[in-house]
Amino acid sequence: MTFKNVVVQGNTGSAHSTHGLIVDGRVNTLSAYKLYLNEMDGAGLWFRNTMCSAAPEFATFYGLEIERPFFEAVQIAAGNRFYFTDAQLFGSATRTNVTIAPRVTSDGAVLLPARDSTCPASRSASTPSMSRATTAPGSSSTARARS
Repeated sequence: MTFKNVVVQGNTGSAHSTHGLIVDGRVNTLSAYKLYLNEMDGAGLWFRNTMCSAAPEFATFYGLEIERPFFEAVQIAAGNRFYFTDAQLFGSATRTNVTIAPRVTSDGAVLLPARDSTCPASRSASTPSMSRATTAPGSSSTARARS
């Protein structure tokens, strides 16, 4: 999936359920060049796996700009191999600009769970679940990438 010169203009509101881009489940090889996610009343860019499938992986962003989201500018709750070059993330109203699931080793390597903690145990028994969920409420999105 490729995004090139895409602008998603949010609408600040009180529901906090409109997110810029949700990458959920088996989404591989996502590439974005000049992606702008402005004034979302939820999260800007959210990687997760509520689909209980393979996690998102291989995402590359060049010139990502996220301005004034209500929650995080970037939230990585599941997945691996994400690359950000020349990113501008600022103005998160209630949380830090970037949140990564709590699986970071002492050498800085990020070990993210393959599935979100919302997946049933029977479907994710071989994969450890997240120790805490750092997700924004709601699931509505202006643009989605799902499998």
